[in-house]
Amino acid sequence: MNDFDYIKNRFDNDELKAPEDLSPEQMMAMLDERASEPQKGEGRKRGNRAFLRSRKFRAGLSLAACLLLVVISVPRLMGPPDTSMTEEGYRTYESYDELKRLVRSIRPEQSISFFHGNGSMLVEEDMAVYEEAAGTMSDAAPAASADGGAAKTESASETYHQVEGVDEADKIKTDGKYIYLVTGEGDIRILRADKGETKKVAEISQFESDGTFYQIYLSGSRLIAVGSVYDDEESKTAVTTYDISDPENPEQIYQFLQSGYLVSSRLTDGIVYLVTNDNVAYLDRYVPYVTNDGRYEKVAVSDICVFPEPQRASYAVVSAINVSSGRKMSSKTKAILGCSNDIYCNTEHLYLADSGWQTDAGGGQYVTRLLRVDLNGGQLKFSVNGKVRGYIDNQFSMDEKDGYFRVATTSSRNGRDVNNLYVLDDELKQVGSVTGFARDEHIESVRFIGDKAYVITYERTDPLFILDLADPADPKIEGSVKISGFSSLLVPVDEKHLLGIGYATRENEWGGITTDGLKLALFDISDPAEPKVLDSKAYRELSSEAQYDHHALLVHPDYFAIPYSRWESEDLPDEVNDAEAPEDVFVDEEMQEDTDVPAEVFDDELEFTESGTSGGVLTFTANGSLEITHNFEIPNEGMSRCVYIGSYLYALDTYDEIHAFEVK
Repeated sequence: MNDFDYIKNRFDNDELKAPEDLSPEQMMAMLDERASEPQKGEGRKRGNRAFLRSRKFRAGLSLAACLLLVVISVPRLMGPPDTSMTEEGYRTYESYDELKRLVRSIRPEQSISFFHGNGSMLVEEDMAVYEEAAGTMSDAAPAASADGGAAKTESASETYHQVEGVDEADKIKTDGKYIYLVTGEGDIRILRADKGETKKVAEISQFESDGTFYQIYLSGSRLIAVGSVYDDEESKTAVTTYDISDPENPEQIYQFLQSGYLVSSRLTDGIVYLVTNDNVAYLDRYVPYVTNDGRYEKVAVSDICVFPEPQRASYAVVSAINVSSGRKMSSKTKAILGCSNDIYCNTEHLYLADSGWQTDAGGGQYVTRLLRVDLNGGQLKFSVNGKVRGYIDNQFSMDEKDGYFRVATTSSRNGRDVNNLYVLDDELKQVGSVTGFARDEHIESVRFIGDKAYVITYERTDPLFILDLADPADPKIEGSVKISGFSSLLVPVDEKHLLGIGYATRENEWGGITTDGLKLALFDISDPAEPKVLDSKAYRELSSEAQYDHHALLVHPDYFAIPYSRWESEDLPDEVNDAEAPEDVFVDEEMQEDTDVPAEVFDDELEFTESGTSGGVLTFTANGSLEITHNFEIPNEGMSRCVYIGSYLYALDTYDEIHAFEVK
C-alpha cells in the first residue's frame, strides 16, 4: 500500500469509482451511495445492507479510513499546507481538508479527536449537512427603496459617520416622523414623534429573533437590525430585516446569520457589509458559515484565503447582504484566516485592519495588516493586502483618496512610543511616510480632510499636528500647536476651522497626567504652518459618549449637540497647570521651540443642580469661537444620544426614556 494505484484498484474491484480526493468525507460519501444501491451476487442480504448503513459501521469505517489515509499519505499530511507569500499576497486552497490541517497547525494545544462528548464518532463538523457554497449576490443593481411608511415630514438628523454616502449603524435613528431605538435590554422600540411629544407604537422583542439587538439602520421602508443569536453551540451575528411600510406594525422579512462576533458594519447603496471575527480555535468546526433564512451554508473553500504565516485560528468574515432586493435575500460571503480590529469603508472599497504583536528577531513589534475588499456592488473580491508598523487608534486612522490609502499608527522605538503616517499605493505598497514624531506620546485622534491629515497625540502635552499629503511620496509635517487636554474626535467645521471633542486633563498627586472631564476645542487651520487654538471650554464634572463614540455627536445645520452625564467631584482649583512638555515632538532629532501651553480653564458659566448626578444635552456653535447656546439638564438621568426632528431635540437617557427640548 505504497501508492494510490493500489487504493484505486481496490475501489475498482468492488465496482466503485475511486474519488479524486481520498479524504474521509469523500470516502464516506461513496460508501453512502454504495450502501443505498441494490447489491449484486448471492449471499448479500438486506441485513448486510442495513449494517453498512448503520451508525456503528459508518463510525468504525470512518476511523479506519482516516487511519488508512495517515498510513498511505504521511508525506502529504505531515505538517500544515504552504502559507508562503503568493503573487496576490495571500493563498487560497482547493479543499477543506487543507484548511483543517492549517487551522490545526496553529492551535497545537488542540489535538483532534474523532469522538464527540457522547462517545459517537465525528464524521463531519458539528452540523449534519453542509451546503457546498454560500449564496451569491444578484448581478442586478439593488432595487430602489420604496417610499413607504414613515416619509420625512420635517428635517431630521442622520447618524454622524465618517464617509459621505456610507451609513453607520447606531442604537437610535429617526426618519423625521418616527424614532427607532434599541433598548438596553436588546429590544427595538418605535415611537411616533410630533412637536416634542412621543408615543410608543410598537416594540420588537429580542426573543422574536431568538437573540438580542445591538444597532439599527434605516433604509427607505426597511429597518435593519444588527445583533446576535445564541444557541447551544455558539453565538452568531444576526442581520434581521423588517418591513416598516407601516411602522406601527413592523414585519420581519428575513434573517441572515454569520459565524463570529461583530466587528463592524456599513450600509451603502442598499447593501449591508457585515464584518465578524470567527475564532475557531476551540470549536469542532474549521471554517466559517452563514445561514440564510434557516439554510445553513459553509463558506465555499474558493471564497476563503489565508494571510502568509497566520498567527491565530480565527477568520475575518465579510458578507454583502442586499437589504433592498425584495422579499428574497441575496448575499455573498468571503473570509480570510486572520482577524480584523476595525474597518474603513467607502462606496468602492472596504479595508480590514488587524493590529497585533508580531514576534521577530529583535523581540517583536506591533504591526497592522491591511486587506482591501473590492465591493463591486456587493460582489466582494479580496484584492490586495499590505502591512505597516504600529497599531491604529480607530477607523478614523484610515482613509483613501485618489487611489492612495493613508494610515496613522503608534509604534515603539527603543522602548518609547512614536507615531507614524504611511501613504500606500493601489497595491498597498508604501510610497511615502512620516515616522517617529511625538515621541513618548500616542495617537488619540486622526482626521483626514482632502490632502491634509490632522493628528492629536497625548501623554503630557497634547499637540495637534497638521501633515501635508499633497505629494504622496513626500508627506511632511507642516505645523503643530500645543494644547492642554486632548481631542478624541476631530470634526471639520469649515475650510478654516476644526472642532475637537475630548478630555480635560490635570496633574494628579503622583505627578502624572490624568483625564478630568469633558473638553471642547476650536482650532484655526487656515494656515497649516501655524495652526491656532481659537477657543476651548472644559467641564470637570461632565462626561459624554461622544468622547469615545462618534455616533453620539449630533450635527445640525445651525449647531452641534452632545449628550452628557454629570457627577459630583471634590473641589479642585479652577485652573490646572500642565506639567512641562518634552521638547522633541517632531521627527527623529528635529526640535521645535517650546511655547507656553495655556492652562486648563474650567468653564463656570453653566448652572447645574446643586447635588446628585444628572445629565442633559449641550448645544453649541463654532463660528470663530465656542458658544454654548443651550444646556438642557435632566436631573438624575445620564444622556447617551440625541436626534432632532424640525426644531425639537429628542434625547435618549440611560434608562431608555426620551426627553424632548425645543431649540429656538
